[in-house]
Amino acid sequence: MDNLISWLGEVGLTVLGDTVGMLIDPARRIFLPGLVITLVIAMAVTLHRHRSEGLRGALRRCLSPHVWLHGSALLDLKLIFANSLFRLILVVPFGITAIGLAHGVVSFLDAALGTPDTSGWSDTVVVAVYTVALFVCWDLSRYLVHRLAHEVPFLWELHKVHHSAEVLTPLTLYRVHPVERILFWVRGIVVTGLVTGIFFHVFRDRSVQLELLGINVLGLAFNALGANLRHSHVWLSYGHFIEHLFISPAQHQVHHSVEVDHQMSNYGSCLAVWDWAFGSLWTTTPKSVALRFGLAPEDQNHDPRSLVSAILEPLGTRASSPPAYVEEPSSPA
Repeated sequence: MDNLISWLGEVGLTVLGDTVGMLIDPARRIFLPGLVITLVIAMAVTLHRHRSEGLRGALRRCLSPHVWLHGSALLDLKLIFANSLFRLILVVPFGITAIGLAHGVVSFLDAALGTPDTSGWSDTVVVAVYTVALFVCWDLSRYLVHRLAHEVPFLWELHKVHHSAEVLTPLTLYRVHPVERILFWVRGIVVTGLVTGIFFHVFRDRSVQLELLGINVLGLAFNALGANLRHSHVWLSYGHFIEHLFISPAQHQVHHSVEVDHQMSNYGSCLAVWDWAFGSLWTTTPKSVALRFGLAPEDQNHDPRSLVSAILEPLGTRASSPPAYVEEPSSPA
């Protein structure tokens, strides 16, 4: 009994440390300095739209307890802890890592193809190409998995946990069913391992991505430009032209709308070119749009404010066909 209590205590401390550590990990979206930058951007946008309310009014809008203490927002927080626990139990013990996969890819390619001569490539070019390749491949893979989560019935039942959010905060990014979370972890390991393995086969240890604070500089730049506002009530549109290239916070908020045709658009994470190329792009305008977030009653498969319901009920729900896609949606603005 004492051993069980000791083990549970260690697991609890590990989960708590992993979760709280997200605030000091630059690779996480809710890295504390990043949240501060997000608040500054949110305040600037809100002040611009509601000048008469002043600084205090803008702060109240950005940090409204009606949003942050909403039952749906509290489930976001609970799922962060739950997913840390599931990761510790179901992923970590297997020791699956991108580095391990990369070593396997290098060994296979070396044996099959030999070692290529890339002495003509400068270190600067290698770093630039590797940095861009890793960023683009990561972004494309996230688009594809996200779209599958909407179009494959079983995956859609799981993904409904994310879309059931009735209010949006930066923590909503982590409002994911544990099974879907594991799928996304595996996706990241596979993409990083394959891309890194191929580059190490070709360029060896010159395959280093350009980083700042240990993060791909392209991903860090996107995060710094308001990525956390994707899950928020602060409307920030990049305008019609730029939104063909990059996904704006407003575009992702449209994706979270309760309207079915909104949900079947803007699957991209950073780049909008995938949505543009595959016909799922929905652009916005600077004019703020009132959206209702969550799922329609007929689409719900769990209680959007209950942790137990969000984890168990999607697994027991008979998979239904995802809603029909609207081929060319019109702007919600």
